[in-house]
This record gives sequence, C-alpha cells and structure tokens, in this order.
Amino acid sequence: MNFEFMSSLSIIRPFYVYCKDAEAYAYTKPDISGASALKAIEYIVRLMYTAAIQTEANQLSVYDMLCSPDFVIYLDDRVLLNAVHVIRRKGATAVQFGGLTQKDALEVLEQLHFVAGEVCIFLGLIDNYPVFDAESVPRLPAPNKADSTLFNQEEPTVEEAIIRQFADRLKNVDHYSQLRNQTNRFVNVHINTSKDKNTKKVNTSTNVRTSFGIITKWIKAAFPDYMIEADTRIMVLTMRKENQLIRFSVRMGCTNLGTRDMEGEWKMLPGIDYVFYCFDIDPQQEPIEQFHVFSRDEFLQMWRDLDLIILKISTTQHQKLREIYGEDMKFKADEHADTMGVQVFKTSRKKMKRFEEIFAKYPALSEPIIREVLSRNDA
Repeated sequence: MNFEFMSSLSIIRPFYVYCKDAEAYAYTKPDISGASALKAIEYIVRLMYTAAIQTEANQLSVYDMLCSPDFVIYLDDRVLLNAVHVIRRKGATAVQFGGLTQKDALEVLEQLHFVAGEVCIFLGLIDNYPVFDAESVPRLPAPNKADSTLFNQEEPTVEEAIIRQFADRLKNVDHYSQLRNQTNRFVNVHINTSKDKNTKKVNTSTNVRTSFGIITKWIKAAFPDYMIEADTRIMVLTMRKENQLIRFSVRMGCTNLGTRDMEGEWKMLPGIDYVFYCFDIDPQQEPIEQFHVFSRDEFLQMWRDLDLIILKISTTQHQKLREIYGEDMKFKADEHADTMGVQVFKTSRKKMKRFEEIFAKYPALSEPIIREVLSRNDA
C-alpha cells in the first residue's frame, strides 16, 4: 500500500485514513476514491493554512485558502500547488457529478501520494517517502463504505490541539521551502508528458525534479569518492572533495537566468559553475542521455546569441507593486522586472532550429565529461 509511510503518524490520523480509502477504492469505486482524496486535501490544506497563516479561518473554504495570495506565497511550490488543484478538481467532480474513471482515480491517487509525502516532510514527521507503486494499488473490492460522509459538502475540521502542535514550526518561517529536508532527497514523481488542457504545456517543473533525482543518483554512483549534496528546492547539485567544490544547476525549458537584488544589480546564475540543460524530455529515452553540459558563461552566452533573454515581473513582485500602487496599475517589465529568463520560443521553427544547432555543439552529460570538468576545476 502506497500510504503505509503514514500509518504510524497518529497526529494526522484522519489524513492517513482519507488517503488509505482513496487507494482502496481507486479501481472498484473511483468516485469514492476521488471523494476520499478530496477530503484528504481539504483536511491537510486547512491544517496548514490555519497553523501557518490564520488561526481563525472557519469562515473560509479550502478553495479560498488555496487562492489566498498569502498562502500561495508561503507555499512557494508551484508543482505542489498544481497537484493539490488536480486532486481538488477531480475530487469535486466525483462528489458533485460522479463518473470518475479508474484512470482519473489513479491519476488523483498518484498526485495525492506526492502531496502526502511532501507535506509530511514539511511538517517534520518523516525524512523521506517511497516511490509511488501503481502495481500495489488494490484491485479487489474493498469493504462497503458509508457514502454519506464522503459525498456531503461539509469540509473536514481539524482539532485545535493539532493546529497548535504545528503552529510554532510553521509560523517561524516565511516560506514552505525553508522547512524541507534539502539534502540527498529526491522528489518521487514520474516523467510527465501529459498536457494541461488550458495551457497545452508539459509540466516542466515536475520533469526537471525527476531528472534532477536521476542525475544525482547517477553521479553519486559514478563518483563515490566525492561528497554529493543535492538541493531539491533550487535543483543544484554540489560535488565536494578536499578543497574542491563545484556546483551544477539542472535546468529545462524556458528557465529563469537571474534576479535583481535590492540595490538593483542583476545576479545571473549566482554561485553556479556549470549547467546541465535539456529543453524537453523524451520519455522514451533516459534523462541522463538528454542533458548537455555548459559552463555558466557558455549557458548565458547561448541565450544572448539566440536573442531570447527577456525581463519578467515575478508574482511576488506584482503583489508588492499592487500593494503600493493599487490593483489597477499597469507595470512595465523594463522598469519593474525582478527576474530575467528565457523567452518562450518553441512555436517558432526558425528559433527552435537555431537553438538545436547551438545546443548540439555542447557535450552530452556523461562520466568522461564530468571527469573533464572536475580535472579542469581541480584545486
């Protein structure tokens, strides 16, 4: 069973029970599975919001909490937030209309497993969690479940004692990411090729996390004499040996390249020595075979040569500017931008062809090229 890593966590027992039920009914009663997953999300979001943001939040729905700018900024994780919304939408469909398929229920279940593992680490309850195993999901009929508690419109409540127990931990940081165990932990999600029905884009954030974990494990096996540190928050891999220290950034797609500090100075890939880069992942090939290696300066120069670097205003910066100038104010990127990144160019055949020509000139990720990099930077 995929949620057994929570079975001994009595403090969040209701959350575990909802998750366990979602798994038990995924094949035989997909609507009950979806409804259980929705209850799980409603429970854990209410716990996190009331412990971290606002204790008196009984008047708010979980949807209100998820849309709160304070909570979105605090959560600081778009992939996790997207997973929560997938579960919420499909779970709400199961409750209100029915008709969830086995495929839907299994998709929700895998997203729920990801959310459960990440949140339990966030709450300080576990250090890691196992990879989702679709083969272990029960296919036999589960015991009859009383539908009334799952299909009503009332959201689960969280006991005040539980909220108080987590409040000190959650309120003492500005962002969720500050509470993660960031070393030698990999996000257990699969290479995702599905496209969002609204944006028609592949979820690059999920794929780069998966690739980061695969690359890190490969490097640890290939270079056992080095100390390897993996920061899953910013996708940076550090290799240490005696006086030698090299930092690699794993990136994909139209990535960010730098930020502007409080003094107005641009910091481009700060602290990074080399970049492992792949524009998009082909699920039929190993990720390790698709990334190419750039020095920091080579990576930045490639995008300059392609004339694809643009200025952006981040969500956090937009929020700050609106608080100062008002909601209706329009802001120009050249005046207020705080990030610099790569322009979207996949729809331009000419730009894509030019990119592929330049990209192919740089070496693919392999043991020999990493050894060359290490010898080049030997202290």
